[in-house]
Amino acid sequence: MQLTADFLTLAFAAVYSMAASYIPGFNTWYAGLKAEYQKLIMVGAIFLTTAIVFGLNCAGLFGAYIPAVACTYKGGEEAIVVFFLAIAVNQGVYKKSPQLPVVLEAKASRPEVIQAAKEADQTPKK
Repeated sequence: MQLTADFLTLAFAAVYSMAASYIPGFNTWYAGLKAEYQKLIMVGAIFLTTAIVFGLNCAGLFGAYIPAVACTYKGGEEAIVVFFLAIAVNQGVYKKSPQLPVVLEAKASRPEVIQAAKEADQTPKK
């Protein structure tokens, strides 16, 4: 398998997801955030990674290690496609990775989760 800018970007997306699940301290902080903020953080990290990897590759700074990306409109289109694929990889890995008990506790302590649980308890039973 040849190391490419595409593969590098997708690998970083998977690593970000695993970090959010398993790095102590970071995983509980991340799990305690609202879902909207979690998604925004990951999309931002993936966007920066895509821009940096493709930018450095286009500038030829990876040398002979990674084949150069075409610095054209077509290369930009490829970067956009890889960006969306990386988001899918990131979310897929996060959904499929087992959640540690401390992460589950942090998720359960989010205000919107507590509020939803209270509302569910107050619904009339039939």
